[in-house]
Amino acid sequence: ASDKLDVLLTDASCRVEVLNEAKALNAIAVSSEWLIQAIIMGECPTVDGHERYRYDYTEQIGD
Repeated sequence: ASDKLDVLLTDASCRVEVLNEAKALNAIAVSSEWLIQAIIMGECPTVDGHERYRYDYTEQIGD
């Protein structure tokens, strides 16, 4: 098992070329919220653990 984790920390403005390159490198694209939670929890949460962890999450008015 590898203890290596490749992450692309980005947001919804990320260019598709960058996302494709990250995917080719088996990196996960995540939001800053994911990183903050990883620091708080002391471990990496699953990307699908919360919608706010998605790199393309945008908060809707009223959320």
